[in-house]
Amino acid sequence: EVGYYTGLRRSEVIALSWDDIDFKNNYINVTHTQSVGLKSKDILNSPKTVSSKRSILVVDSLMKKLKKWKKKQKENKLYYGEFYINNYVDEKGIINHENGNTYDFVFRKENGRALVSSDIGRSMKMIKKDLNLPIKFHDLRHTHATILIENGAPLKAVQARLGHSKLDTTFNIYLHSTPAMEKEIIDILENIK
Repeated sequence: EVGYYTGLRRSEVIALSWDDIDFKNNYINVTHTQSVGLKSKDILNSPKTVSSKRSILVVDSLMKKLKKWKKKQKENKLYYGEFYINNYVDEKGIINHENGNTYDFVFRKENGRALVSSDIGRSMKMIKKDLNLPIKFHDLRHTHATILIENGAPLKAVQARLGHSKLDTTFNIYLHSTPAMEKEIIDILENIK
């Protein structure tokens, strides 16, 4: 749901920490991305561009679900006790020992281990199979942008939300014609006097 409601890239979603979630003001702050580095080690990076580092206002329903998820993580931590995995990061990547800085990932497995890109890929494959649809995580980003534009969101605001440095990227790659948009064109033509 985070991908659908925010348009975040997969690498941005899995890099979110609880420090990035502003429950009081309903913002998600994009401060890192996660990628696979040397020796297939998952690492945290700065966002792709200056405009990729951003704050996104989100709907109340998503924030409520994130609060529930945070509570569930606390319950999991109590349940697993000393076997719960705390995640740390250093310049080499995400590590599971205390030689790095603590990083409190929003999305982790039940035992606390941070999710990585391949975990999301496996989940999307299961969804694709269950729904019999050719869907990828990145499609949520396109859907998010198209729904916003279709419903009258200013293109410049959508550009900022997606973290694009150029409006052309938003317009040429993420704007898809939909039946509702086609109907709107017909309505405009019908009403021309």
